Amino acid sequence: MQEGKFHQLSQKLLEEIAKMNGKEAEKVYQEVVVPNYYNLYPESFAELTSAVSSKCAEEKGISILHKGLSLLIEMETDPDRTSTGVVQQGVHLAKKGRPAVVRLLLDIAQRQIAAGNVSSARIILHDCRYVQMESKESLRRFHLALGMLHYRTRNYSPAFKNLLEYLEMSNYDADVFGACLVSGILSEKVYSFARLISLGENGAALELAKALEEGSEGKATELANKIDPEICETVRRKALRIRLLNYFFRVQQRCVLISDLSSALSLDADMLEETILDILGSGLMRGSIDGLLGEFTYTWIGYKHLTNEEIGTVKEVISALKSRVDQVVEEINVG
Repeated sequence: MQEGKFHQLSQKLLEEIAKMNGKEAEKVYQEVVVPNYYNLYPESFAELTSAVSSKCAEEKGISILHKGLSLLIEMETDPDRTSTGVVQQGVHLAKKGRPAVVRLLLDIAQRQIAAGNVSSARIILHDCRYVQMESKESLRRFHLALGMLHYRTRNYSPAFKNLLEYLEMSNYDADVFGACLVSGILSEKVYSFARLISLGENGAALELAKALEEGSEGKATELANKIDPEICETVRRKALRIRLLNYFFRVQQRCVLISDLSSALSLDADMLEETILDILGSGLMRGSIDGLLGEFTYTWIGYKHLTNEEIGTVKEVISALKSRVDQVVEEINVG
């Protein structure tokens, strides 16, 4: 447990910095924190550096983080002499298990992403993949930085995964929730928003996630138009796909007439057939459409994050199969 007057000083400074603007926080950092950095616990010093950086604009904030990282390196009795750059030396220390250094490296990566310097952030995050992160705070920052990196580079499936991990470890963050939702919408691999919905708070983004999970294409498209009109068509198509996937998870009917399915879902037959072809093309289901008979038959349906109702349906099907197997075994034994 950290104790002592310098720990008390750092905690008091954190309280005061939270109330300051950028210039005030930077002044306190340069005049009080930096001159006493060697007396502070590395973790406390990193926390103060991070707090001050967050108060400043991107370029100034990154500069403060680099300064803090260089001072943490100076605290080391055996720094890496083979690396010339501050970040490279920081990575070397991070791999030796320095949580304070890991924190500042991840903060630098996050600020670089926000500033549009994706290449610099990618190098840091690539190296940090090999760092053992035991603290929740480090993991939280890693998932956020990696998620935002993927989001900025339009790599939406891993962006959704990492941002979801971050949200599960953090207090609600509307901006990150929105980025995670958009990543899921634009990803060709995400067709369930149940986990994301459980982490949301009231707002258009949460309502859109719910509409998508229900497969309500009309409502989802209307909500998407309020958030970003450019994603409306993608939202509509994704909601339709989810609607059909929900139907087949619930009904468990392997062969169905397109006309019957059209009536059951109140969907135009041509739109329905187009959506089925989209689903087959994406690999979410395997099957075929018989144009002569007007039938759709599927042999396999992919994994999705099941709702409680869907889990109940799966349990019922498995229970029925088990009962039938037990019955056959009993008949064989009697015979």
